Amino acid sequence: MTPRSVFSRRLVLGCCAALGFIIFSACSQHSDGTSDKGRLTSSGPVGLFFMTRYWSYTHTLEKAAWYFTADGHVYQNLESGLTNADLAAHKGPKGTFKLSGNQLEVTWSDGKTAKSQFEPDKTGPGFAWDMGLFSPAPPISDPKLVVGKFEGGESLSHGGNAVSTSNSFEFHADGTYTRFGIASVKGTTSQSLLEGGSQGTTTGTWKAESYSLTLTGSDGTVTRRIAFPYYDDDKSPLPGRLYFGGLLLKRQ
Repeated sequence: MTPRSVFSRRLVLGCCAALGFIIFSACSQHSDGTSDKGRLTSSGPVGLFFMTRYWSYTHTLEKAAWYFTADGHVYQNLESGLTNADLAAHKGPKGTFKLSGNQLEVTWSDGKTAKSQFEPDKTGPGFAWDMGLFSPAPPISDPKLVVGKFEGGESLSHGGNAVSTSNSFEFHADGTYTRFGIASVKGTTSQSLLEGGSQGTTTGTWKAESYSLTLTGSDGTVTRRIAFPYYDDDKSPLPGRLYFGGLLLKRQ
């Protein structure tokens, strides 16, 4: 092999190695969810944000996962995760957004628009918009963040009618889980009163990765929902809460 050939071969191998490193680094960054954590740019928000908004007429706190893409698309109430397949299958609200000055406008796929003042946090990468508070949502960087017992529920009441649910999850370090749930409903009219409820316990295995938590029940039922840790403060090594499929669960 001539010196020129040796040099060419080394050059090609070096370029391939460098390219491989770049591809591996990009994939690694995406696989652990770091690149999907919410952040603010000159074009507006990018990544996943946890949104909370209080509705006084129902006395409820709305909680939702909003995902903003770098090319100007937005997804509200994500259900399963952030993969391309998840976004393509998303049946909730989705559309496009544009930041002009201090106004953020969202145009939904049904043609409706929402426009309000965009107010970045002074102390962090979150923001306020349309009566909602948006906080960057970190990924589940380590399954150990999920290990433990979490509880949470939802309640809605209006005009004498009420619906409430309560869930308790215990995620064990060996990859198994126990879930206990209670649901109740109450409805009243001028002539009748309707009340009912149910409860049950399920077990199985769990798997957490990036922004998804998958539960496989002992009966074979698979439930995959979007999930991420929520820290009550910056000093705790473990998250005080866990967002899972629309529920904000509190560590016990």
